[in-house]
Amino acid sequence: MSSNVSPDISAKTTPQRRPVPALMTLTNATRPRRPAGARTATAVDAFSSYAAAVTLLQPLGLSQPLRADQLDDLRALADEIRAIIEALVDNRRPPGCPTLNRFSAQATATQTLRIGAQGALSVDVRWQAAGALAELACQIVTEFSGLDPARLHYCAREACDLLFYDTTRSRSQRWHSESPCGLRERQDRWRKMADPGAVIA
Repeated sequence: MSSNVSPDISAKTTPQRRPVPALMTLTNATRPRRPAGARTATAVDAFSSYAAAVTLLQPLGLSQPLRADQLDDLRALADEIRAIIEALVDNRRPPGCPTLNRFSAQATATQTLRIGAQGALSVDVRWQAAGALAELACQIVTEFSGLDPARLHYCAREACDLLFYDTTRSRSQRWHSESPCGLRERQDRWRKMADPGAVIA
């Protein structure tokens, strides 16, 4: 596996508002959710089958396929990431990360300094990972390296328990997603204004 990342050098030690898709995917993998059109939140288990785990990881664009015998390791990695993120949100000391470090140790990286046309410096990082979980671990470590814990929040909609990373400049994001939570929140407000005595489900 070879991946190419070219961050601004100044970003190495400065918390960023860039998305952290791998962290949020694993953190929310087993949290109850209420899809659009559903009346109640339902528990999910993204590791109940190989097909479910592959579907979970697909948006992350890993270059290597997950193996069927890696489900237990993937679940352990997700449990560890969720515990770390929840600790950061609650302003607690995060637990250890032996599973993450075990898989990230299965990858090596080479770095090349590049100078742009206007003199801007960037680092070209190329990873060689032993498999899908090592590749995923590398992505997670990279996301942690620029994480701003103050941008981690629970969705503000009472019926939702998902976590999100606020990437807005104003730090004003309230919902994990515009659909369904943002839309439902506005619908609830409209109903309350139209009928102040109405009970919102």
